[in-house]
Amino acid sequence: MNSLCYLPIVLDLSKFSILIIGGGNVAYRKAKTILESGGRFNALAMEFIPEYIDLMQKEKIEYKIKKFEKGDISNHQLVFSCTNDRATNKSIYTEALKNSALINVVDEPELCTFIMPAIIRRGHLLISVSTQGQAPFLAKELKDSLDNFLSPILAEVVQLAENFRKNVMGIENLSEHSKKFLYNKFLEYNWQKIIYEMGYDYALNISNDLIKSNFDEINSL
Repeated sequence: MNSLCYLPIVLDLSKFSILIIGGGNVAYRKAKTILESGGRFNALAMEFIPEYIDLMQKEKIEYKIKKFEKGDISNHQLVFSCTNDRATNKSIYTEALKNSALINVVDEPELCTFIMPAIIRRGHLLISVSTQGQAPFLAKELKDSLDNFLSPILAEVVQLAENFRKNVMGIENLSEHSKKFLYNKFLEYNWQKIIYEMGYDYALNISNDLIKSNFDEINSL
């Protein structure tokens, strides 16, 4: 069994110059994922499917109808190659390395310096599933199973946790031990059930009262 060495990271795509090469359904799906993740991109291909052109025109994305050439990758830090031509993909990979750009060649992990996991979103909760490029069809199946299992209410639970952490961090001179104590108190509650049965505002009041009701105890820690 081969040992693969990928590191899962979360990128702020708004800080990257991104290029998508290819104009078919795969490139179109990548484009939608990038836009949904807060990124922008440039695109080039010999031909684009109509829905891809519609998307780019709607989002005011710059695209070029042309063959890939050396120099096209210049000034891009993140590159997606979505062509079905291996020679072109290899050329794109080589140029990306020369330009110190991260490169993902679809369905060719040996020509990748990063790979795209299957993604589940619940508000600010982001869950990724990956087989490190070896069996993406399985990663998608596992992602779909998790997606069906995880409640949409998790988005509100994350929002609640964000608010709670902000309140905790706003307490002056609070020790790390006291912060951990409060976070553990928060985690004792079944917030999904509370939000489902009573609503978000009710849960927010409970979480806010957690700090007040434990104030004397955290001061003694």
